[in-house]
Amino acid sequence: MAISEKEALTALLRDRSATPKSQAEAVSALFRNGWIQTPRQYAVAIAALARAGKWQTSLELLFLMLESAVDAEVKAFGAAINACSKASRWRHASLLLEVAQTAQADMGTIVVNTVMGACSRSQQWRQTLHLLGTSKTPDLTTCNTAIAACARAEGWQHALTLLEQIPQRQLTRDTFSFNSVMSALTGKRWAMGVALLESMVLEQVPPDPVTYNSLMDAAPHNAQELFRHMLSRRVTPTVISFNTVIASCSKSLKSQDEALHFFKDMRKHRLAPNLITFNSCIAACNDWQQALAMLAALEHERLTADLITFNSLLSACRDVRVVHMILAEMQWRRLKPDLLSCSSAITACASEGLWAEALEFLARITGHPDVPAMNAVMTACAEAGEWERAFLLLQQFHLHHLVPDVVSFNSVMAACDHGQQWDLALWLFGQLRTLRLRPSLISFSSAASACEKAKQWTQAVSLLLTLQQFGLQADDIAFNTVTSACGHGQQWKKALGILGCREECGLPWALMTCNAAISACAAGLATGVAVAFLRRSGKLHIESSFNRTLVQDEMGAAGTVGFSQEKQQTKTFVSFTYWCNLSLSSSSVMTGN
Repeated sequence: MAISEKEALTALLRDRSATPKSQAEAVSALFRNGWIQTPRQYAVAIAALARAGKWQTSLELLFLMLESAVDAEVKAFGAAINACSKASRWRHASLLLEVAQTAQADMGTIVVNTVMGACSRSQQWRQTLHLLGTSKTPDLTTCNTAIAACARAEGWQHALTLLEQIPQRQLTRDTFSFNSVMSALTGKRWAMGVALLESMVLEQVPPDPVTYNSLMDAAPHNAQELFRHMLSRRVTPTVISFNTVIASCSKSLKSQDEALHFFKDMRKHRLAPNLITFNSCIAACNDWQQALAMLAALEHERLTADLITFNSLLSACRDVRVVHMILAEMQWRRLKPDLLSCSSAITACASEGLWAEALEFLARITGHPDVPAMNAVMTACAEAGEWERAFLLLQQFHLHHLVPDVVSFNSVMAACDHGQQWDLALWLFGQLRTLRLRPSLISFSSAASACEKAKQWTQAVSLLLTLQQFGLQADDIAFNTVTSACGHGQQWKKALGILGCREECGLPWALMTCNAAISACAAGLATGVAVAFLRRSGKLHIESSFNRTLVQDEMGAAGTVGFSQEKQQTKTFVSFTYWCNLSLSSSSVMTGN
């Protein structure tokens, strides 16, 4: 017996092997002929439209059902909601769920989870939490969906709270529950992720590669340890696992060896490296020749190097000639250098003191440079003594809509130090206060060194006092610089006072500081104080080589002055002896003795 057209079309809707397009056409034919009348027929038709991605048509058909005298069908609502959810129409899906609940239709947990999934994928974590709160019988999927929504929105506090509430709902947390929370724990919150891993072990929840990948991504400084822990738990690493741990190697002192070690281990796990793997390895290389070898290996795997690859190559290179070679290769491959490319080239120029080439690369940057690029050029100018160019670059920050940082000012102050521009260095140091930037010890050292070279001891001492206002502790370089400045100004009392400050700061006396203090005493003809100072040092055991009688006549009870047996300290003694004899000779001439 031949079947009717209606029966054929209805059978097509129920045929799982039929294409979504043919099913959507069947629905249109059934609707045109008025063959969709019962709640069941509406539900089947709407489900077919959902599979075809026709969410708008499915809504139209649902509203026609509601306008007719046909009773509301739960499955029809569910099918329409599913269609909207698949199309990421979370507002429509949420509204349909609300309408269904108002119509006293029990949609069930699965439909609620579907709507929550649409909200989660659309970064609507608040709506997801609202649906969780209104759900009558939430299951583990409901809770996990809410946790994932919060994690995607970086709402780790909410995600962690929901994770803790799962046992209170008489539910058992699974791997997905923990993984979702771990994915939101970045930066300083990585320790929480480790604590969650320990909880998984206690609750016998098996961690998977995603668990460890999230932890390694959150804590790159502990990535290698976590990777070994993953292997000890017999969790099979993935390509992402290796990529993550290799990327973490760039932050290690032994980055190249460690990265290559993990790269070779991929073969043992029968994993093929991808472009991200090679890029991470190249970024970890501190030897440009090894980086180029990795590029050759990349192409041997029939992968295509991209801009990230070449930027990593440039970062590994400090030879300007090789930098030009890499840039030429990029041009041949039609890869346009970006800000990072030029910044790496500038850094290479700065390392070789090629300030003019650094300026050329700065000019090649499309658009505006960033602060590190400007700082690198100023550093190159500073090391070459080009203080005027460094200062001009600092003045140009506002033209690029940039705000200079402490490193920017430090670079220019270092240039002023080399160029003996102490007054400009002091002005720049004052600008740090004006811009509410906290100076560093390098800021102080550069300004103080400029003052010391210009014999501006008053300014140098003033700078030392300002350190306390910023909560900074002076180091050896700071004390040595200011003491030397006092020596140039024949301010032996100030020099010895600085030594007292050094002791109060808990720093032992250093050879350079002692030399500077002795020179200050000698320049101020305070030889007696110098001897007392040497005795105060407590380093006695070698007899003085200058005339004891002369010392006793002119220095009273100076007696035997000893020094430690180290050659450098003997040099200090000789310096002191020279100045004492010179001072005594001057005294004898003046008194006529």
